Amino acid sequence: SELKPYWRGDERQAFDNAQALADAGKFAEAAAAFEALAQANPGGALAPNALFGAALARAAAGDRARARAGFEDFIKRDPGHALVPEAKQALAALR
Repeated sequence: SELKPYWRGDERQAFDNAQALADAGKFAEAAAAFEALAQANPGGALAPNALFGAALARAAAGDRARARAGFEDFIKRDPGHALVPEAKQALAALR
């Protein structure tokens, strides 16, 4: 079995659970799970990805206003993140 630092397992599990909800088409639940993860671990390694995932899930759920706000928050918090170009594309598509 893989050894993990004690502080990383819960964050990864929470992210995977949120992603599983999105994969199952439960977008509103997935968005809430991603947002909870980002709030619980604001400095965590997966926090930016959770913010991005939440915004994607909000868009998929048809909640355009919250999706836009989520992408804008993601870009503002981590302007150098590798997913920023995708977030900007998504923002443009939601306008």
